[in-house]
Amino acid sequence: FFNDTATTEIYTEQIVGSVRCVQETVFIPGKVDNWIYLVDTGSRGIFDFPVKVVKDLIDSTRAKFPCALEKLYTLNPSTSLKMSWGVMSAVLDDATNKKIEFINSNQMHLLRQQINADQLEAKYGGENE
Repeated sequence: FFNDTATTEIYTEQIVGSVRCVQETVFIPGKVDNWIYLVDTGSRGIFDFPVKVVKDLIDSTRAKFPCALEKLYTLNPSTSLKMSWGVMSAVLDDATNKKIEFINSNQMHLLRQQINADQLEAKYGGENE
């Protein structure tokens, strides 16, 4: 997903543009729609993980789509990423911390508590290839 030659701005523009397109064409006016994000880290360590890209993306989507994040699942996190998150989460409020969950490869079935199997790829415990 992340290409070393691309900039944070490009990723942010692409994702925000995609979310805005879905918002304009799929959402029902006057209704509250919340999003569930899946971020597959590919077991990258904290030094290999594009922290700045993810932080900028979260900041940008928070500003452009307030109150839209239902849950952020971080999939396949490395031990170093989980340990670093333990430190970073201490400065976040409880409401934000409750929205972020780390799931290892042997726990993908937990995603189905919030996401229908027909909306998930098989590698995440769903029915889609």
